[in-house]
Amino acid sequence: MAASENCLLTLFKWFERYFLRISRWLTLFTGIFALAITVISIREIIFRNLGSPSEWGSEVTELMVLWVFLVPMAYTQMSGGMIRVTFFIEKLPLKVYGLFKLLSSLSSVIFGLLFFRASYMFYSATVAGSYFPETGFPAAVQRAGVPLSALLLVTAGVFCTIKDILAIATGNISKEDSE
Repeated sequence: MAASENCLLTLFKWFERYFLRISRWLTLFTGIFALAITVISIREIIFRNLGSPSEWGSEVTELMVLWVFLVPMAYTQMSGGMIRVTFFIEKLPLKVYGLFKLLSSLSSVIFGLLFFRASYMFYSATVAGSYFPETGFPAAVQRAGVPLSALLLVTAGVFCTIKDILAIATGNISKEDSE
């Protein structure tokens, strides 16, 4: 029994390390997209006031906005959540803290599944072959970020739920972040 628990623990640590690594890269790319959205938006404001706005600016920002806000959700779940929430629940007793973490993980799974279902409807509503008029980008490129972020959130939520259940069952609840 001890060997199988050790193998499971090793598997969890491996998964957590590589999932966080992938999530960090995705977060880095979304940070670059957020910077690009800011620069393009400022450019559009300036050029609109000069009387020559471009059509592609709004399309490019619309294309990137879903990737910026939705993809990093899984990284937030794996790395311990939002700072203000973490600060509040770290003041609680250890067992209550463990239950809050478990509820957070379960809610991520439920939200991710509902989000995936909604994203499927959102994605299937995109007309096949539809493109942004000025840039020529397929509209499906923007919509692909929605189910991807939902799947990442479900994966992170399931992993954290199993990890939290094992921590509660073994009494190894820790108030340290995953990182």
